[in-house]
Amino acid sequence: MKHTVLIVLLLVASGANAATGRLTEEARQACAVYGNIAGDVMEMRQDGVEFMVVLEDYLQFYKEVDATKAYQQIVTNIITDAYIFNVFSSEVVKDKVTKTFKLEIELECITFFRS
Repeated sequence: MKHTVLIVLLLVASGANAATGRLTEEARQACAVYGNIAGDVMEMRQDGVEFMVVLEDYLQFYKEVDATKAYQQIVTNIITDAYIFNVFSSEVVKDKVTKTFKLEIELECITFFRS
C-alpha cells in the first residue's frame, strides 16, 4: 500500500507546511477522498464484486471527469491493494476489514504529508 500514497505527492505537492509539519486543507481533503474511495472499493471487494468490474467502473469514471494520470494511478493502486485481501463471510469481519483498509489509506496519506 505504500506505493499508493507516494503517488499522492504528484497530486498535492504542498501537502504539509514544512516549518510546522501541519497538513494543508488541500492535503486533508485529498486524504479523506482517498480514504473514502478505499472504503468503497473494499466494500465492493467484500461483496464479491470482481476486480475487473471495479477497475472498469473506475476507468469509465476517469474518462467522464477527465481525471489526471496521477489520480488514475492512485485509485488503480488502491483497487489493486484491496483485492489482495480475502473475501470474508462474516458481516462483522467484512465491516472491520473495510474500516481498517480505509483508515490505513488515510493514515499513510497523512503520514506522507507530515514527514
